[in-house]
Amino acid sequence: MGINLDEQREEAQQFRQRHLLSYPVLLDRGHKLYRDLRRGDLVDALIPADVVATPYHVILDRQGVVRHRGMLFNEETFRRIIEKLL
Repeated sequence: MGINLDEQREEAQQFRQRHLLSYPVLLDRGHKLYRDLRRGDLVDALIPADVVATPYHVILDRQGVVRHRGMLFNEETFRRIIEKLL
């Protein structure tokens, strides 16, 4: 699932359509989920919590444990990480 930080739902929907995303995308207007998920990682140590740095991704396992965090989006890297976790 993706989390879009745009303030407007229309912008988030346009992004999803433009990139042909096949997974659901949630809207995180207040950036609360974003801040919670990046807590304790390198981004959190280097960039103040009120600054949004994107693209940012987090991969959780089935129990909700963070297994991977990163700043760049690369589909092939995602696939390798997910296959390794499975």
